[in-house]
Formats: sequence, C-alpha cells, structure tokens
Amino acid sequence: MNMSRWVDLESSAKMLLLSNLLTIVIAILFHWSILTLLWGYWLQSIIIGLFTVVKLLVFGYRNKHQRLLLTAVRDSIFFSVHYGIFHFVYLIFLYFFSTSGISGFHFRQPDYIGITFIGVLFFVNHLYSFLKNYVLEKKRIGKSTNQIFLEPYKRIFPMHLIIIAAGFFSAMVPSAEIPLIIVFLLLKTLADLKSHEILHQSDTRPSFRQ
Repeated sequence: MNMSRWVDLESSAKMLLLSNLLTIVIAILFHWSILTLLWGYWLQSIIIGLFTVVKLLVFGYRNKHQRLLLTAVRDSIFFSVHYGIFHFVYLIFLYFFSTSGISGFHFRQPDYIGITFIGVLFFVNHLYSFLKNYVLEKKRIGKSTNQIFLEPYKRIFPMHLIIIAAGFFSAMVPSAEIPLIIVFLLLKTLADLKSHEILHQSDTRPSFRQ
C-alpha cells in the first residue's frame, strides 16, 4: 500500500501552522522574551538551510546525470558557505542584542530551553515536510539547482524582517512586549504559510516513475 495515501495532501502546511501557533501559545504561557524568539527563529532558518542542502544533493542524484550531480554538489557547497556567512553575521547581531550594555538595547534574557524547544519543533516540522513531499509522495524537488538555491532566501527574509521589527518595537515599548510578540508572530505565521505554498507550487509532479 502506498503510504502517501495515508497522509493528507495539506498536512505539511497544517503542521507548519500548528508549530507556529504552538510557539505563540507557549511564548505567552512562559513569558518568553523577544530574544528567545529571535534565537529560535535563527535556528529555524539554519534548519531551512540544512534541508536546502539535502534537496540540492537529492535533486542531483535523482536526475541520474553525472554532470548535473556534480553541479548539485558544487551548488550545495557554495550555498552552505553563502548561507552560512549570512547567518554568522546574523549571529553576531543576536549576540550583541543578547549582551546587556553592548548593543544599547535592553531585552529580557533569552530562555535557552525555549530556544531549544523552537529548534526541535521546527526541525521535526521540516523533516516531516521533506519526508512527506519528497520521499513518500516522490514529488519533484525543483526545476533547477538555481531555483532550489534561491528558495530559502525568499522564505527567510520576510520571516526575519517581521521578527526583527518586533524586537525593535519591543525595545521602544517594553511594556507592550507580549502583545507585540502575538501580533508579529501571527504575521510571521502568515508569511511562513504563504512561503510554504509558493515553495510547493513547483513540485507537484512526481520526479520519477514508481
């Protein structure tokens, strides 16, 4: 029996929505600071990059063409360096924001258990989405390595802009941190779902015969 029949067509999007809503609820219950979310979504961004590397390599392997496989390996290495540099710079900014008295902004300290929770939650989410779409349903990963290379940037920029904006507003109005977190995380959730929809518009056909 084909296992993909047991998986709802939109289940990966529903799981993404659930992951975001669960993050919002727990953030409110445990009074997470905006820094906890900034670090957590930095981890989510790293996870997106990790699965992009896997997708590049699988794309090259599935096409059964040595030249394309070598191109995929080359692009995966270049992507890792390029994406890694971007996130290293982002990491430095997060460190400054997290260090009292250095950045000039004063936030409540991050909850490291919360950061770990967000990281694990979204790793499971992205792993499920990858297995569902590209292993069980054997969908085409993309049209080219260039398309796969650019996909995560289109997804993470709106996400990070929204969360960073929440951070600045929280710094200016500390008493409104929780309401701001709710509003901006809802916006982030909508951006996530839209990016997910766009991402999977191009991979609806099977990549090879079963």
